[in-house]
Amino acid sequence: MANKDNLKNWKKGQSGNPSGRPSDKKYSGLTQALRRIGFETDPDVEGLNASYYEVAARVWWWNACHGSNGGGSPRSIEAIANRLDGKPAESVTLTATVVQRSAEEHAQAIFETLQRLKQHEESGDRRVN
Repeated sequence: MANKDNLKNWKKGQSGNPSGRPSDKKYSGLTQALRRIGFETDPDVEGLNASYYEVAARVWWWNACHGSNGGGSPRSIEAIANRLDGKPAESVTLTATVVQRSAEEHAQAIFETLQRLKQHEESGDRRVN
């Protein structure tokens, strides 16, 4: 636990973490290997001379168009579209009513809420309303 003796103020412009955020070294070797191997030619695909990345993309497209049941996969289609065009922006419509209250009205509303909470607590009801 920190105590006041260990605390010090930073100089203006000085960072408290000069090394930055530590990188996740746990899987960095695996990630590098996956990226490197992805560019290698897949020996199991005869006559295509395709990298593992290209084979994966072809499987993804096939699944999108045909799927396991022959009808295509909407999730694969959506994933490909998001990868190619970016995920569509989502919009949210918010409607609010702004009520102007005096300080006394605010205090009264808070008091009434506290009374309801006390009654709820005293009733023994543990449900959250």
